[in-house]
Amino acid sequence: NWDLGNGIRFSTTSPQHTLDQTGNYPVELVAISDKGCRDSILKNISVTDSLRANFTWAKPIVCLNELVQFSDSSIGPNISHSWDFGDQNSSTDINPSHTYIQVAPFDVKLTVSSPTCGSDSLVKRINVLGLPAVDLGAPIELCPGNAEFLQINSNAYDSLIWSNGATTDSISVTTSLDPLSIKVYKNGCSGGDTLDMIIKCPVFA
Repeated sequence: NWDLGNGIRFSTTSPQHTLDQTGNYPVELVAISDKGCRDSILKNISVTDSLRANFTWAKPIVCLNELVQFSDSSIGPNISHSWDFGDQNSSTDINPSHTYIQVAPFDVKLTVSSPTCGSDSLVKRINVLGLPAVDLGAPIELCPGNAEFLQINSNAYDSLIWSNGATTDSISVTTSLDPLSIKVYKNGCSGGDTLDMIIKCPVFA
């Protein structure tokens, strides 16, 4: 007779049963011979959570050359980790960080292993977006008090901001703005450029 320690009993020789809850189970086997002799043995079975790989990363949008922080949320006992970032780089850290230097979708694979529960893997795709480009052109020559008009194609970006706080697609450039820079945003990623000014006034004879 078998007592599985969870209210389940069997009278067969080699029963099979699935323990579907974690915990410690005192399993007892009682053997009785045809002469009425009796013996028993008690052993504990420890049931842990099933091994399951899982992970997340901090930002839904990943930009080129941005440090990505991965967070492990796997479950299981005594887990070891093996990460494949999909770009021929890997890590065995629990919560690694990684920088992608190419614009592409990458399949990130986490494999977790346990000496008692084997291994499990999970693959998630991460899309790395490029940085928006902007070019303010060659350096310009300006004399204090003079101005030049500069305009960019704002339709190429979700938003923009100049170093003086302006958010329009055109700006009047004066020496008081030196150095003048711009930052542009597209799909959550940003790029920028700086306009060099050469302070130069005409010389009159």
